[in-house]
Amino acid sequence: MRPADLSPHRMSPSRGTVANDLRAFTLIELLVVIAIIALLAALLVPTLAGAKERGRRAVCLNNLRQFSLGLHLYSLDQNDRLPPGYSEADERRLVSAAASGSVQLPEVDEHIPIMARSVRTNLLQAAGGNEKILNCPGLGKPFTNPGGYYYAGYGVVLGYNYLGGHEGTPWETTSVITEKWISPRKLSDDPRLVLLTDLNDWSITEWLTFVPHAANGPKMKQGDSRLRTELGGDAMKSLNPMRFGAAGGNVAWLDGSARWKKASEMKLYRGSRLWGDDGALAIW
Repeated sequence: MRPADLSPHRMSPSRGTVANDLRAFTLIELLVVIAIIALLAALLVPTLAGAKERGRRAVCLNNLRQFSLGLHLYSLDQNDRLPPGYSEADERRLVSAAASGSVQLPEVDEHIPIMARSVRTNLLQAAGGNEKILNCPGLGKPFTNPGGYYYAGYGVVLGYNYLGGHEGTPWETTSVITEKWISPRKLSDDPRLVLLTDLNDWSITEWLTFVPHAANGPKMKQGDSRLRTELGGDAMKSLNPMRFGAAGGNVAWLDGSARWKKASEMKLYRGSRLWGDDGALAIW
């Protein structure tokens, strides 16, 4: 007699058990699993994008503070004067006028996102040579090109608005822009004056809008004929970074302080001295 534990009946699994183990997914079950995975991914991606943008804002704020520190160091070497804010073409005009002994200097072309290459070089030398502090992270090329984003005839387009060293402020208001700002020209000026802001800028002439901080990252709108047709005569308001989801921007003051400013707190300002509404427009 065979021992009970060696019985053929006990050694053989049931046919039903084998069939259940080898049964494959049905098409419907597979589609359900894929749908669940897609749903989880759709819920997770915005969260990850938002977290990445919050990280960019923190790095941006740190860059802005380092930029501000560089401007202070520059001023200490220049008898308290901040870097000038003129364009390259007008830098040459001023040099020529000074060399000729002219008493009446020309009114120069100035744009708050632009700095002459010579001034940028001197600033970086004072600040330790780190180009990254002049740009908000996420803007990418051409801002991150070696030597910066060069705009022929004007200078380097910075990754921030530089409000220091500009002549003749407050610049005249226009039919659209009623807010005024005063440029700090010396380190000893009113410490409450704004020195740097994020690049929430746009230009009707260039048909270009910068949005450094939307909910899920930076945006740049440029040369879109469909956009031009869509906006029509209301381009002045409709190219505003707010239209493209600007969540706000970082702002630095002359005293060295800096903080995030919500879009709801921002106002519209003029960003070009001679061009008015046709030049750079900005919100901060």
